[in-house]
Amino acid sequence: MNQMLKWVKYLKSLWGTLSATAILFPGAATLLKMPIAVENSLIKALYPTISSIFASFALLLLFSFKDSLNKLQTARKVAVFSMIIAFISVFGFIFIKTYYLDVMIVKEYSEGDHLIKEAKKKGIIMFSTRALFADPVSHSPDSWDQEKADPLDMVALILFTLSITSLTLAFGSLGIYSYYQKT
Repeated sequence: MNQMLKWVKYLKSLWGTLSATAILFPGAATLLKMPIAVENSLIKALYPTISSIFASFALLLLFSFKDSLNKLQTARKVAVFSMIIAFISVFGFIFIKTYYLDVMIVKEYSEGDHLIKEAKKKGIIMFSTRALFADPVSHSPDSWDQEKADPLDMVALILFTLSITSLTLAFGSLGIYSYYQKT
């Protein structure tokens, strides 16, 4: 019971509130229907789930190192390093999402006696193959033989999870330091 009261007291501090907000942000964004993943992503539901789980475990991991975080220098090092990782990963996520995932591109090329049509449509890669001299009426231009998930969607998920987890580590390390200075 005493540990639970300490936990609630920690969450009432500024850094504790920021840690909790970082953990809860992906779920709140989903509830408010804010698009985190691209429109057709097959792993769209994993963005808020995975990032919140990893951020929660990161905060629990920080509490296991609370004796080391009693020193301001150590807490600041963890916070600065985590913030740098968070900024790099959030900008990497935005870059990949904007320039590689959230696009609609259609390419056609021939390979031997086949015409191959490849399209990237907001998180899905689609392929269509037909004979080079086939009847164009029998093969609709909008029909696709194969659809698969874009592998960069997984990279974007990892970067998004890393950014949320790093923010939680940064806020949590300073929160643990300030909490244990008051007690």
